[in-house]
Amino acid sequence: MIERRFTPMWVHWFVGVLLVLIVAVSGVGFAFKLREFIEVFSGSAEGAFAITPVVNYGLATTGFLCLLLWGMFNGMFRDIEEPKYTMLVREAELDRLESNQRSDGEG
Repeated sequence: MIERRFTPMWVHWFVGVLLVLIVAVSGVGFAFKLREFIEVFSGSAEGAFAITPVVNYGLATTGFLCLLLWGMFNGMFRDIEEPKYTMLVREAELDRLESNQRSDGEG
């Protein structure tokens, strides 16, 4: 049987803190860029051309966010290691069946 290893709790905390830091820094950068965009858009007609790509990116991002939330609420991220173990178990079973068929065919 395949032995599963569990991740220590400190690793979960480290990843969580790192996630919060990265998202916070990215959020601040995004807020500054959004503020600059709003200033350009409201200040002159030359900046108005940029609204279409921003709306497109916003709609695409909203779609991906909806897919992420749907997956999260349906439990698709609860045990992300399970498919790996299932695949290995199935592969071992298929190898065993294949070797049995070869030995039955030779006899």
